[in-house]
Amino acid sequence: MGRRNSLKPGMMKTSYFAFCLMVLFVLFSCKKKEEKSDVQLVTVEETKAVMDSGEDIYLLDVRTPEEFEEEHLFQAINIPVTDDDFKDRLEGLDKNKPVYIYCKSGNRSARAGKILSEMGFEHVYDVEGGITKWREAEEGIVH
Repeated sequence: MGRRNSLKPGMMKTSYFAFCLMVLFVLFSCKKKEEKSDVQLVTVEETKAVMDSGEDIYLLDVRTPEEFEEEHLFQAINIPVTDDDFKDRLEGLDKNKPVYIYCKSGNRSARAGKILSEMGFEHVYDVEGGITKWREAEEGIVH
C-alpha cells in the first residue's frame, strides 16, 4: 500500500517557505563573497598619480626580503605573500585604507590581493606589471 504523507497541508507550506528562504540566503551569501574578493587592477601611472596626490595609502611589496633589499618602491612595506605569517602581519593594517600591492610582475600580487580582499580589506589594488613596469618609469625606486 502507498504511504500517506504525514505532513499536514499547513506544515508543508511552511517547510516549502523555509526551504525557499534558505536557498535565497545561500545565493545572496555567495554573491556577497564574490563581490568581496574583488581586486582592482591598476596601472603604474594610476598608482603614481595616487601616490603623488598625497592620499594616505599602503604600498605593499609582497616579494621576498632579498628582492625588497635589492630594490623597492619608496615608502613600501615588505610583507612577503609566501611567508607563513602573511595573514597575521596584515591584521595590524587598517582595512579601510587603500592598499596598493606589487611584486615583480603580477603573479604574487594577484594572490596577495585575493587574500586581502577575503580578509575584509575594502580597497585593494593590484599594480599591473609590478616593479618591472616601475623600472621603465625610473621614479620612486630605492636601490
